[in-house]
Amino acid sequence: MWRNAWTDEIKVTFEDQHMCCGYLSRYDSPMNSSVACKDTTIKYGCMYPVIFYAQRCHRFIYAGLITICIIGVGCIATGMLLLIDCSEEDRIRLSQIHYLRRRATSKSKDTRPLSSSSSTISAGADQLNHLR
Repeated sequence: MWRNAWTDEIKVTFEDQHMCCGYLSRYDSPMNSSVACKDTTIKYGCMYPVIFYAQRCHRFIYAGLITICIIGVGCIATGMLLLIDCSEEDRIRLSQIHYLRRRATSKSKDTRPLSSSSSTISAGADQLNHLR
């Protein structure tokens, strides 16, 4: 990563920010234009700062991905509960409509005139609207 993937500008910036020179040591591909490499008292390379930097970045990425997964699972569970709740309400409403229609047709089979059965149906519709 140090030798091939990073440009010279990134290496200089990293060496200056972390006060290290080269990768393993000051003799392992150092950037001589950095301030840290001009200081001869620095003997260690940037290997450990690079590793810690990568671990910190990975930690943030993994935390973000896990958070997104948890939010996704929560959304799926909420949607399933909403579907279950809505379908239960629909089943109750449809069973009430079916009950009122059966009741209206059973009363219309009696010897009552047609006008009384239509009033029964309208009364059932009023009850249905009251339930909503």
